[in-house]
Amino acid sequence: MSPTRETLDGETEGLDWSIPFGEIASIRPVPDGRSEVRLRDGRVLTLGGSNDVDESNRGVVVEADGTTIVLSLGAITAVEFD
Repeated sequence: MSPTRETLDGETEGLDWSIPFGEIASIRPVPDGRSEVRLRDGRVLTLGGSNDVDESNRGVVVEADGTTIVLSLGAITAVEFD
């Protein structure tokens, strides 16, 4: 697997985060318009302040077996990465 340069951006408690997707175990939208991000090292961050993680996000693109599906953020309860 090659390293990715794609990052998930957000802020919490005055700190800006830019997290490589390879470091993320899961992302779960939470009711306050933010997202809970669980990192592979066990840390859990609740991030907002970026359309990567807040209610202005247009959704998630899933590509598998030659098919592309776009899921709205409201249709997602969690995204887990292997």
